[in-house]
Amino acid sequence: MISDPATALLVVDERLFRGYMQFPPISSGAASRVVFNYNFPRGIPLGSYIGNVFIFERIVPVSPIYDRYTIDVEVV
Repeated sequence: MISDPATALLVVDERLFRGYMQFPPISSGAASRVVFNYNFPRGIPLGSYIGNVFIFERIVPVSPIYDRYTIDVEVV
């Protein structure tokens, strides 16, 4: 796993989705659950993958990253 967030955002498999998803607003201090669907492109080898999720504030030109979460994905 790449520990530096800036490097992790640059080192990607170009065949996979890399982008931004906007979720519903949440109040400070509240908990929420987000569910989304993702379609892996055809031709991706079967196996275990690790995905990264970054929580950042949208500020131009540099957005501070507040948290990072890893998800495990099994392509079968």
